[in-house]
Amino acid sequence: MLQAHRSTHHCKARGDEQAELRKRIKEIAETRVRYSYSRIHVLLRREGLLVNAKRVYRLYSEMGLQLRNKNAETPGQS
Repeated sequence: MLQAHRSTHHCKARGDEQAELRKRIKEIAETRVRYSYSRIHVLLRREGLLVNAKRVYRLYSEMGLQLRNKNAETPGQS
């Protein structure tokens, strides 16, 4: 058995795995402007992607996406 210190072992970065997921989240957020991360998570699951809601929330936040609010003004009011 090889004896190596724990600090010499490094985990691989997960950037490549999440790049595709980031791209898909961005595509959905651009086409479905009123969708929050939870609704996007449901759509991703329906597409067959096994992804955790917490991961979708983290990526959604990191990309600076947020639920866009409807304009409070109603037409005809001044």
